[in-house]
Amino acid sequence: MFSSAFARHSLRRGVLSSAPTKSRRLPNTGTCQTCRQSASATAPSNASNGSVWSKISRRPLEYATIPAVAAMVGLSTNWLGVKMLFYPIEYFGIDWYRQQDSPFGFLGWQGVVPTKTEQMASRLVDIVTRRLLSLSEAFGRLRPSEVARLLSPCVLQSVREECGPYWAAILRPVLPSVLNVLVHRLQGEIEDVLDLRSVVLSAFVRDKGVLVDLFQKVGKVELEFLVESGLGFGAALGLGQMILWARKPYPWT
Repeated sequence: MFSSAFARHSLRRGVLSSAPTKSRRLPNTGTCQTCRQSASATAPSNASNGSVWSKISRRPLEYATIPAVAAMVGLSTNWLGVKMLFYPIEYFGIDWYRQQDSPFGFLGWQGVVPTKTEQMASRLVDIVTRRLLSLSEAFGRLRPSEVARLLSPCVLQSVREECGPYWAAILRPVLPSVLNVLVHRLQGEIEDVLDLRSVVLSAFVRDKGVLVDLFQKVGKVELEFLVESGLGFGAALGLGQMILWARKPYPWT
């Protein structure tokens, strides 16, 4: 018994001594984490600096179309906007519902200036007659003798057509003096005889193209600058969009 017990004890010690030992080694997390942080801090910055220009240089024509198309869109929209200020002179479209003095209707459009012809013409008359030159002052500067000389042929022609050549021959000697007196009388009573506002308004409303031509001639330089500026602003916005697309090629860019 003693020998068998000793043998079992010796066998147990041999088995324990021969069993492999598992050593627990703590990883050096501090060093690895520091390396990863430094790598992640330097690598993206270098990649982001070169990625935009490298993408553009690989496909220059494709990226160049972005500012080119944006410039053409800016030019065309500004040109169309300027044209829509003046044209069409008459309302074009379905006039089913349209507010008063509004350039657009349910399905149609009229130029802003032709739509507001009466308001603009009224404002123009007020500026000229009240702030620059009154009607009585302007008519008072006329020379009656010169006005009579200029009107005599027209009056004689009208008399000849309406009453015959005999009446025209009778009025020819006294007509200049009659017209001279008539102009003198008109200079003192022109405000009662002539309503300048009604004359100008009726003329502009009857031919709206006159006011359109007036605005286009007066503001020709400014209107051309407005159209051409769309090219520059569109190209600048297109360049920004091109860089944004190269940096972040997402649908929302």
